[in-house]
Amino acid sequence: MMPRPQQNEYPPYFERYISLVEGESIAEVISKYNDEQLNYVDALPNDKANFAYAENKWTVKEAVQHISDTERVFAYRILAMSRGEMQTLTGFDQNIYAQNSNVLRRSFDDVKEEFKAVRYATNILLRSLSEEQLLRVGNVADYKVSAKAFAFNIYGHFIHHQHILKEKYSL
Repeated sequence: MMPRPQQNEYPPYFERYISLVEGESIAEVISKYNDEQLNYVDALPNDKANFAYAENKWTVKEAVQHISDTERVFAYRILAMSRGEMQTLTGFDQNIYAQNSNVLRRSFDDVKEEFKAVRYATNILLRSLSEEQLLRVGNVADYKVSAKAFAFNIYGHFIHHQHILKEKYSL
């Protein structure tokens, strides 16, 4: 079994997400968190979709869209690294993505469905990769990151936002 990502496999700011994830292997992480995270999003009440806990904070719907957008970006990076991409990948500005997401014009059910589809595709990608592919390292912005670290980061990023939704939004 391949161990969790080591701190030399990702930038320091990933630690806040990866440290939230329990489990040693990607298979363990998927088994432990996937259904719980899908069920959590599915259970978010539609009448809270447009609620934000403070001015200039994301609505619940925007937060779920952000989680989906970020997972898509991270999954692309996993794909690129696992396939041996040598080009430096750029960062992304989550606030620009949020401003341009068109999420406020969409139904919350549609946003939830998108999250489920993104997660399904992510898990198929992760299950398709060998240990060798998951250990491959690529360049993102000015950091060296392994594909495996991005996989753990996907689940930890969700947990981070789940904590915010529970604490600040009472969801």
